[in-house]
Amino acid sequence: MKPFVVLSLLTGLLLSAACDGGSSSSVDGGGGTSVLGGNLDPAVLEACRDAAGLSFGRCIDDVGAPCTGGEVGTAAFFEAFSADAQLTPVIGPQGSAMFALSVRVSGIDPGDPEAVFSPDNPVLEIDLLDETGTEVVAAYRGRSGFRAVDGMDGTHENTQVFVIVDHSISTIRGEHLRLDALLTDSAMEHRCGSLAFQAGAE
Repeated sequence: MKPFVVLSLLTGLLLSAACDGGSSSSVDGGGGTSVLGGNLDPAVLEACRDAAGLSFGRCIDDVGAPCTGGEVGTAAFFEAFSADAQLTPVIGPQGSAMFALSVRVSGIDPGDPEAVFSPDNPVLEIDLLDETGTEVVAAYRGRSGFRAVDGMDGTHENTQVFVIVDHSISTIRGEHLRLDALLTDSAMEHRCGSLAFQAGAE
């Protein structure tokens, strides 16, 4: 598979509180900061496998459609992945293809989602890998605070995380990919997780 090259990175901080059925009621958040990321340290990833606590969902809007990056300041929701684990790429506000994710995590210092530029906010790093898991085809790194999930003590979420690739949607669709993620809080506590998925159609 031809590598996808990171074009740019965008993260929003519309973070939600949970309700039944995998989606959640949300509250408005602010913007986040992000910079180019790189390959995750395999040793750190391996060391935190047993810590668990990091899971992925889809980012959806209030009518159930995939987020597109234009929802900053409006509601966004966590939707748990179904068994088929398909994730549909979307076109962002700058015309780039991207995957819109939500992330939930437990057991870390969540930082402050209202303090956008706080150095105490956790750092989330994501590598998007090819089907074999050996080639990094896109990378994300962002620092933002996480909001508490109602009814889930100790669990926090960021419902808008966008992994943007410089590639056409038609080429991405149908590809089998894998996400590896590492979250590090201000106390240098780590949480990590992986997700194998197929880039779905519209």
